[in-house]
Amino acid sequence: MKKQILTEQKGNTGITLIALVITIIVLLILAGISIATLMGENGVLTKANDAKTETRGASVEEARDLWKINQETDRHTDNETAQTLEELIADLINQNLLTEDEKDQILGNSSKGIEATGQVTIGSRTIIFKEKELTDYVKIGDYVDYHPDVVTTPYDKFGETYTGNANASDIGQDSNLQWRVLNINSNGMVDLISASPTSKRVYFQGARGYNNGVAILNDYCKTMYSNASKKAVARSLNIEDIQDKMKVDEETGKKAYESYTSGTGTVYKTGTYPYSSNKWYPLKWKEDNGIVGESDPKNPTSSDIISYASEDDAKTQETSRDLTVTQTYWYLNASTMSSNFETANTRDTTRANSMYYELLCNNGSSYYWLASRCVTALDPSGANFGLRLVNSGSVEESRMFYSNSNTYSVNVFVRPVVSLPSNVIDLNTNYETEGKWNLNS
Repeated sequence: MKKQILTEQKGNTGITLIALVITIIVLLILAGISIATLMGENGVLTKANDAKTETRGASVEEARDLWKINQETDRHTDNETAQTLEELIADLINQNLLTEDEKDQILGNSSKGIEATGQVTIGSRTIIFKEKELTDYVKIGDYVDYHPDVVTTPYDKFGETYTGNANASDIGQDSNLQWRVLNINSNGMVDLISASPTSKRVYFQGARGYNNGVAILNDYCKTMYSNASKKAVARSLNIEDIQDKMKVDEETGKKAYESYTSGTGTVYKTGTYPYSSNKWYPLKWKEDNGIVGESDPKNPTSSDIISYASEDDAKTQETSRDLTVTQTYWYLNASTMSSNFETANTRDTTRANSMYYELLCNNGSSYYWLASRCVTALDPSGANFGLRLVNSGSVEESRMFYSNSNTYSVNVFVRPVVSLPSNVIDLNTNYETEGKWNLNS
């Protein structure tokens, strides 16, 4: 019985050592095959990673190629949710969908970003990018390397029959003027203003000076400071250029000059004053009553500038009724003017609140014409007719003709303003290095 039991125990013995070793060897072989399949040069993980890289690279290539294609098109669209290319890239980087290297791939050698509209799809996201605005580059007060067409002959209408004064009839082009950005307009035009007035003065006197002053100032600037190849047209600075940039008082809802009252108690643009004597006036005043078109014509023709043989031909008087004038002159001193301009989009933000005053009133001792007529009922005994001017930072009048028929001569400098298409400005200019914007050839 005992022997039988021992025999049965021997028949139920476990795995032998040899079998265990063989099993381990087989498992190691299988593990090696699995690791090679996953991690090898042609492994599953390697191929998956390659596929991910290829997909990511294709997205980058697509974004770059679409951007380049759109640079060469003229397609434009307004989309309030659109992003500039730089905003698109920043958004993708923030979401870890784009690396710095891929950013460089998209941008290539361009430093200005997208110049036309388009869209890019990455994964399930379609993102619109838009054209950058000119104001992203060009700022109010920036210098521009503008040069007018060369004019070698003096302007031919500075003389007594046109201006009422025989002096300074040889005024020509001032070739030393520099130019700064005054306005970036929604119609695609940019206005430049000379950084300083002209070096020579212009004379106006009497009724002839009042009648022709605006047209001559604008025509002189157009003749001397335009550039045909750039489609740039010049005119003179006027009172509207200044008024348009002045801020509105939140309490009154008015700009500072709108409440000006003359010495007779006559309020700007709303008040009239009658004169029963001293009733002479320039002929041009009767055409617009000193209210409508005080700065016109801005683009004069030959018929707008009249040659008067004498002062008597340029004036007349009321005979059967009072001479009633509307107050169109206002005055603010330099201190008040300097604090009443809007904030400008400037390169130097510390000068944003003072830039328009600096550009328009020159913030100094210079004085120059504004191509705008005005009338003031300052004196109860008679009315003043003249042109506007800037004097040491304040806006004033220049009396040329008094309603008792006396005449006065005034001579100050000129400030040209040039309007040119924004696309002539070369946005590839490195403004920080050059200190001015170049123009496309």
